[in-house]
Amino acid sequence: MPVGFIANMVLSRSKEVMATTIDEQIQQNFNLQETITDAWQQVHDPLLISEEYNTWLIMNPRSIGMTPLMVEADTIGSTIKVESQPEIKLGQKPEIRSGQLLPPFHEMESGDETFNLHVRTDISYEEAERLTREQIVGETYDYGKRSFTVDDVKMYGQGELLIINVKLSGSYTGDIYLQGRPYYNVRNNAIEIDNMKFTQETRNFLTKSALWILRSPIKKKMVETMNFYLDYNLEEIQSQIKAQMENFEIAQGVVLNGDLHELNIQNAYLALEGIKVDIVLKGNVKVKISGLVE
Repeated sequence: MPVGFIANMVLSRSKEVMATTIDEQIQQNFNLQETITDAWQQVHDPLLISEEYNTWLIMNPRSIGMTPLMVEADTIGSTIKVESQPEIKLGQKPEIRSGQLLPPFHEMESGDETFNLHVRTDISYEEAERLTREQIVGETYDYGKRSFTVDDVKMYGQGELLIINVKLSGSYTGDIYLQGRPYYNVRNNAIEIDNMKFTQETRNFLTKSALWILRSPIKKKMVETMNFYLDYNLEEIQSQIKAQMENFEIAQGVVLNGDLHELNIQNAYLALEGIKVDIVLKGNVKVKISGLVE
């Protein structure tokens, strides 16, 4: 019998066995789902991007997809796309539910390394109060022969207006109330308080009992202080996020590298729980997965 015929029979019968064995070995040593599941859990953890302002980034991933694997030389490549609804919160570290399940993968036709995030930023009234107190509580202001000291600051929303309750002591002891509307100043690229003024009730009361307070520098100082904590230093925030995206290990063997090209404010408005700001981030990102094959 021809040797070639015998060899073909042997190869034909063993091909299925070899293919099955190779497939089993790949499944054992190339456990992509386990690695992605660990990374998926890590993505849910809040990321501290500013210690000074207690600023946390929460990605809130919703779905995940993947392009077909491409083999080039000794590298296997693919693009994994994660759709998220990210938020930025100022204040204490947010609590996130543990045990987030990895959603089903869906295959993508193609992908790139760019991202476009519309991030809703929450500034709680408690955090706004804390930042404002650091700037103004304990300060004493003179007006002629009179003077007063700022003892405390409280804030809350009333429709579209931010109400600021300032407690004073000294030549005048009591509460005063100011109001203004947060808005996005395109020219300054910052959130500011528009038309801050004494509330009508405060103005009526002070007109009868302490008219000099209305002429004192307290309103001007509050405008400067409020703009300080609402004036987003976008270059600083962008620099901090870019630093966090350099060689960031999401999970063991999963390293993220990216760059943030653009960070802009779109809008600012009040809600029951605080001030909300819409921010847009644009850039690109790569995730390198190593150690999948022994």
